[in-house]
Amino acid sequence: MSAASDEMWDAMAAASNELAEELGLGQDPFTPRSLSAIDRWVAKHKGPLDEQEGLRLGFFLARVLCAEHNGGLSQIRKKNHPLNGQWTVTGFARGLANDYHVPFMVSAGRIGLDRSLTAKKWYEELLREGQ
Repeated sequence: MSAASDEMWDAMAAASNELAEELGLGQDPFTPRSLSAIDRWVAKHKGPLDEQEGLRLGFFLARVLCAEHNGGLSQIRKKNHPLNGQWTVTGFARGLANDYHVPFMVSAGRIGLDRSLTAKKWYEELLREGQ
């Protein structure tokens, strides 16, 4: 892993652990079962999540994918690609195609900022799309 990947992994671990602890998710918090608690947490906010909350949400989503599907973090680096620079979870070993990429901060924006999707529906969609 590169130094940037190591730093991103550490940031993901810290932010997702913090949110899991805040929500009282217990011993095994990074599973799809926890997404209902995430949806309740998002719903408690009357407006869009602030930047810090959005980051924690994105990292939590990434952590669920890493834990549940044995994925890893990667940054898209393709000139003119619409997601150039975005961090994704990819390299899945279980349940999703190995080359499927999930831009978790974009996902967090859809769930926590524009509210076009719930975390539970997001996960259901990616299971269908990521085969």
